[in-house]
Amino acid sequence: MLEHDLPAHPGAVAFFSGEQPSLVDSATSIFYLASIVLGIFGSGFAWLLGYWKSTPFNGGSADIDRLIAIMREARSADAQDLDRLEDEIDEIVTQSLGQGVGKAMDADKLNILSIVIRQAREALNKKRHSNSASKD
Repeated sequence: MLEHDLPAHPGAVAFFSGEQPSLVDSATSIFYLASIVLGIFGSGFAWLLGYWKSTPFNGGSADIDRLIAIMREARSADAQDLDRLEDEIDEIVTQSLGQGVGKAMDADKLNILSIVIRQAREALNKKRHSNSASKD
């Protein structure tokens, strides 16, 4: 028999010799690569979402500590400082209620917070009263 060398496309020769992957092999590789990339990005997105939703919530402990400090500061405060401390109490109340909507504050902490807010406001009012009495 005579052997004739027929011209063959280089891609066909590479495919038949096993040097070039088939279309199915290429699609499978792309599928696996895409699933790996999407898995990494999905995990990262889930972590970021969880991080953003888990804003630091101290359960009111830091607010209670600050309100107690305000009560102490009120003893030696002047009129301007009393106004500033009053504004700070208002801000703490606003933040505490805002946190309570998103994350439930337990009833005990909420009761303690309300008592300390009332005490801090009373300390400011006592100081204002004593300042006005000393002026008379």
